[in-house]
Amino acid sequence: MNKKFSTLMACAFMASAFSLGAQTHALTAQGEIPYRTQAVLSEQFDACLTGVKAINPDYYYQLQVNANGSVVTEDQNDLVPAKVLVQVRDYATGNLTLKVMDIDKAPLTGSLWRIEVKDNGLRGKEFVFVNRETGYTINYDCADAFEPTTVSTTINVDANQTTIIKDDNNRWEWYSDDEQPDIFGPKKVYSYVHEGDKVMGLIAKTDGDVVAVKVKKSLLNDEMTNINFLTLTVRTAGAKVLTAKDINSMIDAEGSWQNRTSNNEAVFNAFGLIGTKAAITNEDLVTGAYLAQEVAAVYPAYAAWDMVQPASGKFFGYNILLNKKTTDKYLMVATDETHESIQNPSLHGGLKVIDAKLARVNEEACDALLARYIWKATYYATNDSLVLEPLNASVITTALKQAGKKWNQTKLADATADEYYNTINAGSTTGNNVDLNGEFAKKAEKIPVALTAMNATNGIDSRTVITVGQPQNAVTSGHDVKTANGIAIVAAENHANQPYCYPYANMNVKVNFNNTYLPILNRTTQATGIYYLQLSTTKTNSSLDEKRLNGSYLVADYAGHYRYDVWEAEQNFAHMPATQWVVEQLGCPEGGNRWVKITNREFASQAFMGQLYTAGKNAEGKELVYIINHNYQGLRGHNNVATLATNNALNCADTLIFAAVENPTIGYLNIADDVLRENKYAFNLIEKDFSNQFLSANDVIENLRLSTTATNFEFFRVAAPAFGYKVGGGTIGEKYLYKVKVSDANKIDNDHVWVAYDNNHKFVIASEKDINAGKDGLKWATFAFKENSENEGVDCFTLVHHELVPVEGDSKVTVYQPVGVLSKELQTAHTKAIDLCQREYDVFDIIPDARPLYMNMRGDAVVGDKYASYINNEENCMKFTHTKTAGNLFERSLLAEGLLNYLDIETLSDAGSRKNAALYVDEVAAAVDSRMPQYMFVIRPDSAVAYTWCSQHGINSTCEHSAPYKGYVAGEFLVNLNDSIHASINKLTDASKFHSDNYTRLAFVEAIHQGDFLYVLKAPYTIASISAADPATEKMYVVPTYLAADQEGIVYDKIALDGAHNNVAFAIRYVGDTEEDGIMLESYDVAMAEADKSEAGIGSFTGAWVTLNGTGVPVLGKFHNENGNHDTDDTVGGNSTAVKDFSQVINQAAVFAPNATEGPATDTEEVEVEVATIKVISGNGSVTVIGAEGKTVTISNVLGQTIANTVVTSNEATISTPAGVVFVAVEGEAAVKAIVK
Repeated sequence: MNKKFSTLMACAFMASAFSLGAQTHALTAQGEIPYRTQAVLSEQFDACLTGVKAINPDYYYQLQVNANGSVVTEDQNDLVPAKVLVQVRDYATGNLTLKVMDIDKAPLTGSLWRIEVKDNGLRGKEFVFVNRETGYTINYDCADAFEPTTVSTTINVDANQTTIIKDDNNRWEWYSDDEQPDIFGPKKVYSYVHEGDKVMGLIAKTDGDVVAVKVKKSLLNDEMTNINFLTLTVRTAGAKVLTAKDINSMIDAEGSWQNRTSNNEAVFNAFGLIGTKAAITNEDLVTGAYLAQEVAAVYPAYAAWDMVQPASGKFFGYNILLNKKTTDKYLMVATDETHESIQNPSLHGGLKVIDAKLARVNEEACDALLARYIWKATYYATNDSLVLEPLNASVITTALKQAGKKWNQTKLADATADEYYNTINAGSTTGNNVDLNGEFAKKAEKIPVALTAMNATNGIDSRTVITVGQPQNAVTSGHDVKTANGIAIVAAENHANQPYCYPYANMNVKVNFNNTYLPILNRTTQATGIYYLQLSTTKTNSSLDEKRLNGSYLVADYAGHYRYDVWEAEQNFAHMPATQWVVEQLGCPEGGNRWVKITNREFASQAFMGQLYTAGKNAEGKELVYIINHNYQGLRGHNNVATLATNNALNCADTLIFAAVENPTIGYLNIADDVLRENKYAFNLIEKDFSNQFLSANDVIENLRLSTTATNFEFFRVAAPAFGYKVGGGTIGEKYLYKVKVSDANKIDNDHVWVAYDNNHKFVIASEKDINAGKDGLKWATFAFKENSENEGVDCFTLVHHELVPVEGDSKVTVYQPVGVLSKELQTAHTKAIDLCQREYDVFDIIPDARPLYMNMRGDAVVGDKYASYINNEENCMKFTHTKTAGNLFERSLLAEGLLNYLDIETLSDAGSRKNAALYVDEVAAAVDSRMPQYMFVIRPDSAVAYTWCSQHGINSTCEHSAPYKGYVAGEFLVNLNDSIHASINKLTDASKFHSDNYTRLAFVEAIHQGDFLYVLKAPYTIASISAADPATEKMYVVPTYLAADQEGIVYDKIALDGAHNNVAFAIRYVGDTEEDGIMLESYDVAMAEADKSEAGIGSFTGAWVTLNGTGVPVLGKFHNENGNHDTDDTVGGNSTAVKDFSQVINQAAVFAPNATEGPATDTEEVEVEVATIKVISGNGSVTVIGAEGKTVTISNVLGQTIANTVVTSNEATISTPAGVVFVAVEGEAAVKAIVK
């Protein structure tokens, strides 16, 4: 390390027991944080030195807390004992706080503050306090400040935690200006919280720790006398005479914070000259590195010398020898070597300061020669200046030098202590000092003799050098300042004119320690978001349980333990939330380098909360980040044991890089239930040496194994626990847990065979009954599919086995927890569960096999698009053929049973005689491309495109009154007569007509499909009765006013076609995986509206389907056993009797074969209706009756109005009839319905 700190504090390393790899960016070889020892304490204030009238932004001051003195005058009683404000660090956490301490117990650099003055316009001056030791300011997050409910002068904050220095509010109101005629006195310090309505100040606890307190400014008076905020007084720091230990701790220490006895080295540098541009180079003092020693450590007798005793010795403080590093030489004032020529040395002292071996004249405690090696070091902290004063710097006269005499040949070598040339003594030429160069050295006592610079002004040459001498501004004797370790002498120009504010002696040179004092710890933050955390290191560890490589990633394993791992080529960490970390900035959003909280995105475990620090950027420009909180010592022990609390944390010895995660996913295969029902799945093992290996199940009570033969499975979601952590708190989503079933042989049978887990921790195939019974220790295998890798761009998954475990603290409540991962056994190819703390797992490509439950006539995986052209096409229609009887579904008109035309199926007597088995397919738009496409089946359809209508001019008029209307499909629609649809028919005289042997029947009713609704006409309205012709084409159109909203319940009942089960829309459900396996027509059961959603859902095994009853009649086979109420509004008679014990499960439904057929579902030729031996033939505008000669024929419309009533006089009579539905009654026969074109 080569830091340069203008300070007297050493740099130390906080020790630890860590044995991790070296981090080269911000930490030591032991993986530690460098700190200075702060072993040098502050010195007491002195009344003649401490007052400040002008704040110099380059100086470091001390801040006296709650001083008693007035603004103008003060004396020593105001200063002793003094308390100062100190910034202190908790070496365990690295946190900085403020503390009020006695000045003689305060660490010096921690108590020094550089004061920056900011102009805030009309508000005046604001002050920023920068600590000398840490480089950080008095800066609080306003969110952390304590806010009392009331304001008083005795607010007690002892119950509060000490407020941590962060990065938010660092500008403070204090003095009105930074310069004034009188010395500054005590003044409260406060800050406006972001220019808001609150004021923040400082209050000390009884132990001295400082708490930030905020109150509404409306509660404070003008001078804030009604609150006990701290007052601060700016002070010049007292002069500090240093001991050898002090000097050795002033720069980088080669030891640690816990090992302060190491041989620390001091390096001095005379780097600045006052008023000169010359540089000082190649001096021993400049280039050397020195170890300070106490004189008595080398010469024990020196300790007893009366001249250096603390109580009475006038040389108290002269106690330092400076040993040059790696040599036996010491820094001394040369006896004879000078910088000047021998011809005229009297103009300057000119003695060199050199390194030489220790020497002495005699064995006394001290002599004149030894004294030239002895120094007093006085540190003036405020202006960061070190004064080195030799005990003896005597120089011989010019005449003796010109005569060739050496110093040791003169009386100066025999000088007594009182005759030494130094700060304390007067420079006289009496006694042994008769040989002293009085022209240069003559002075009054207590005028400093110290290191100084020669040629500070234009002179003999242009070279500036280090020597010893007197200050330029010395006029009178200096001021004694007795400190703990010696007497400091402070010179002054004029005592009378500058009371309390004396300038220091000007030695033409500023000496301080060779280390630029910058903060060793630079804070940073990370924006809120989702990141990867990468390790930056030069020392690797690629052990089995952890891969500590440069660039490796901090991740959580399957048990949630933290470790480092590499991003393999086949992985995509964006799909793996265990590799991702949620970073959230804490505190006030206006703060700078804010604290952060770091949480694992999958396991929601908090890895860190606190301050981040930066070590700069690496060669790729990425910021290197570390932490200094030693409470975070994570990443230890990765066995499958419950040690999350201690291990799951960042490691304070690691340097990290934050990399933003792009497009993070949830990391688990969550498949919607409706998709599950449409697919089966195979598991393909992805491993180089195990190609074409699948999970396979041969039989019940067999092991689930790997085989080249794939078994298809079905997944059933059993739980969806929320998991993970997202920005702002809360979970990232749900993790679907599935039970895995061996796929059923077809789509309507349930084989009840599942994957289970046995006592040997193996996965087996077992029956549902045995698993529920726990036979032989069987348990349900419950899997989450966790993404772990990719294979050619396809996501692949591990099968994480979960079990129900009791919640901690409540054994009655259980939740699913991961307990193992499915893995292969190499020798047997069986599968078993391995623990969650492995580095590698078997991964599978989960391959879906589309298995649609319902036909999509537009196109699907079973039938392709072969039926796409049969949708809403009057020329291409569908037939449904019963696979057992080969009969087609068709419309049968049985007038004797009522006015409805029922759905029937051809019998042997019908075969070849029916002309109307073709059904027009009308698609439900809301169900297009859904899991359950729906269709309505229509006979005699009449489709119309969009048209216009005017009440005055009729259909498709072009007048200005015409309004546009949507197109539609009209006709007779197949419905089941199960619920409210019956109320729309109003054509039965007995509700039992809806049933056949107590089964619900299906029938055709007149209706109009427009948009997403079916308008079912109510009696007596018919399509014909509400239609009108286009004058130009004679095509009939529905008059729009009949479908107006106010006609609902009168002309029609409206049924929403929204894709849900209902009585008018049918779904074509597959029986197996091929079209040849047949289909079923799925409808709606009235009880489904009140049934469990899972029962009434798409693809369920319960509901309602078209089946054949015992007499071969198409009816509604239902799971639920209530028929419902089928009375219509005008029906007389009782309800059907509900049969409580019959249930029609899905595999009892009728199976049909779909067949495309050409030809319309509406007869274009005359249709014959046979009544006994009489035939009624409908034609265009007429009805022909055959075989009714001599009988009365009555023709009525749907309103019961008689259209014709005549006696037929021939065997074939044609009777004119208006278009529409008519009812023809031949005397002695039942009426028949005919449609007249």
